[in-house]
Amino acid sequence: MQIKRQRIAFSVAIFAWLIFYGIQNIILNVIEKETKVESVLKLALPIFLILLLIGLFIGVRRFVRDDMITIKERDYQIQRVVGYIAAVPVLVLLFIDYIIRDNPNLNLIITIVSSGLLIVIGLFGSIYFLIISLQKPKVPFKKPNKVEEAEFKELD
Repeated sequence: MQIKRQRIAFSVAIFAWLIFYGIQNIILNVIEKETKVESVLKLALPIFLILLLIGLFIGVRRFVRDDMITIKERDYQIQRVVGYIAAVPVLVLLFIDYIIRDNPNLNLIITIVSSGLLIVIGLFGSIYFLIISLQKPKVPFKKPNKVEEAEFKELD
């Protein structure tokens, strides 16, 4: 199946971003609470993640060729499955503070496990799809060999 190289490169960018999102959640939950470092990081890390995401998208659009590559159906299915699997820890990390309020130790454990899972998924996805996006096109586009002029007769 043929797919645009930039689409696969966008997957690489999203999976690389998931790595940084997982690292951010671990850092924010491990550092001491109520310190100046924590207040600065709570403001700086989300801004960094947003700017990183915008930079990754702009970088993919500018530096990745806009051509078609051939991938297997298995690669496409892996892309979808890994994306769905990555959505679960992201949702857990987004809503963990609302679900578990009474037990901060359980909250910390679930956050670290979910963030670690995101880092592993991000590493796998970004490396796997980077290898796919760097491949050469199997069937490059060819120009037609001969172009013949057609003669038309007018009908009365």
